[in-house]
Amino acid sequence: VYATAGPAETVRDGVEGRHWRTVAELVARTREVAADPAVATGLSDAARVRAQAFGWDAFRTAIDGLPLDAR
Repeated sequence: VYATAGPAETVRDGVEGRHWRTVAELVARTREVAADPAVATGLSDAARVRAQAFGWDAFRTAIDGLPLDAR
């Protein structure tokens, strides 16, 4: 993801994906991941787990934890 703001905060560099700022960095990061299936699998698996933090179940849990006057 582009290494700024929301995308960079959501996707952790080296955990669920790779950050880049220039087209050259994008090409290099893409080649790194494409060259190593184990890295691609690890990033993919971590991204699926991370995505759960933004799903409906996580949202409901967060809402249910709010005080009644904040809902």
